[in-house]
Amino acid sequence: MRWTVYVATGMLAGALGAALLGTPPVAAVDREIVELQESVKQIIQSQKDTETTLLQTTAVSKTRMEESMNTVNKMTGNMMPLQKTVQDIQANWGARLDTMSTQIHGISDNLQETSARLGKLNQQLVALQNALRGIDAKLAHSAPASEATPAPAPPRIPPKR
Repeated sequence: MRWTVYVATGMLAGALGAALLGTPPVAAVDREIVELQESVKQIIQSQKDTETTLLQTTAVSKTRMEESMNTVNKMTGNMMPLQKTVQDIQANWGARLDTMSTQIHGISDNLQETSARLGKLNQQLVALQNALRGIDAKLAHSAPASEATPAPAPPRIPPKR
């Protein structure tokens, strides 16, 4: 029986020793699992933070894009009346140039007509002068016969311009 007690005690001591020696590896595995779980939690939290930052950045970008589009639309809206005004000015300017061209052409025609009339008037004046000289010459030939009558004064002809 002694041997049985020794064997039982030995077995008990072995089981106890095995339990004590087997626990540290389980604790080490538990510690590694806890560390892995902590790392996974940190990664998940980092992912959530990154996602939040990305969503905020996207929202800010979207807001800025909308503001830019609104500004562009306002500028485009303001450009339409300005463009129409410029087109109206160009159209009016073209019409004014056409009117001025027509008026200048009319003035040129009037000047040519006036020049032609002045040329005819000049010819008539030359013919009148020649006729008066002829009359004066005839009077001068007939004057020696009647010297008692004074010779009429020659008509006054304005000088040519």
